[in-house]
Amino acid sequence: MGRIVQVAGLMFIFLGLALQGRDLCNSADDKPVLSLQQMTQAELMDVLCEVSGLKKTSAWPKDVSKMTPDEYYKMEVRLLVENGFPLILQDIAPDAMVNRRFFASLMFQIAREVDEGLKKDCGRAEAETEQLECLVRHDYIYEKSLSIYRNEIITVLCSKQDVLKKLLPKAVKPPDIFAEEFREGVLTLPGTPSHRWEQEGR
Repeated sequence: MGRIVQVAGLMFIFLGLALQGRDLCNSADDKPVLSLQQMTQAELMDVLCEVSGLKKTSAWPKDVSKMTPDEYYKMEVRLLVENGFPLILQDIAPDAMVNRRFFASLMFQIAREVDEGLKKDCGRAEAETEQLECLVRHDYIYEKSLSIYRNEIITVLCSKQDVLKKLLPKAVKPPDIFAEEFREGVLTLPGTPSHRWEQEGR
């Protein structure tokens, strides 16, 4: 029974979030901390792919409709890690609920890579309590309590969208290709009249 619920939950997430182009940031609650709906790890992966812009890069598959929820989740984790996100994303099962400790650790690792303000302020913070206080000061989390809910996560990620995009490799612009005009010519053999005329500019 538990396995059926797990698969059904993953299928719901897969069908609901695999739709590309959905604007998650416009759906975030104005008071995110007051919402009590939790977020699974699978949903977090999809939100990260959406908000960071990874779904709009060439790395994203053109067709994901034939993937199972498990394949889709593994694909998202792999692409996130390959494109600069922390390895901590590989450590949690897709149906696990995201807690504040995990989210704080994830956001601190991201911010320390690409947020110069946080790096300058908290670059040497090693203790978990120091990192939490730093994240609150820089609006990467809203409070230090144990529980964290879906709307808070989405609101934080949307507010830090520019930071997340810095993790992705910059797109390489293809070289400009210009059409070159070639003059038609007739192959002539040395010693023939036509070849002598060409040499003389006739």
